[in-house]
Amino acid sequence: MVGAGELIFEVIDPTRLRVEALVYDPQQAADVAGASLAVGGERVPLTFVGSARSLREQALPMLFQGEGEALARLAVGQAVRVFVQSASRVSGIRVPAASLMKNAANQNVVWVKTAPERFEPRVVVFAVLDGASVAVTAGLQAGERVVTQAAGLLNQIR
Repeated sequence: MVGAGELIFEVIDPTRLRVEALVYDPQQAADVAGASLAVGGERVPLTFVGSARSLREQALPMLFQGEGEALARLAVGQAVRVFVQSASRVSGIRVPAASLMKNAANQNVVWVKTAPERFEPRVVVFAVLDGASVAVTAGLQAGERVVTQAAGLLNQIR
């Protein structure tokens, strides 16, 4: 027996989800050019639906809609990281986020191939582009070959 107004079950399409993100600067909510979500290394584009006009716990809620098979791996209510692209531009070299490693001094590095079977770490400064890639803004030169797969194995060698 169920009382009036009680929820028995919900029907959810796992390939179409709404994602809520919190932003602490209201000016960032006005400068949304696009958004994405990283699900297991795969980038899922999100469509900006809108933002609230009132704060909730000192943050402004923003609502996004996503579609794709990768969203089926998420659970309803699961915490995720949403990457919002702004209209401003960042100059740098785009590399996969998996290329970034930490060295013994806790600095961000990427491994560069300098010769056959010879790799050197380079300390870099980066800005996050989306869930799958970053822009290296300092520390790399144009034309250098950055290790994009198995960088963690190189980073284990001391």
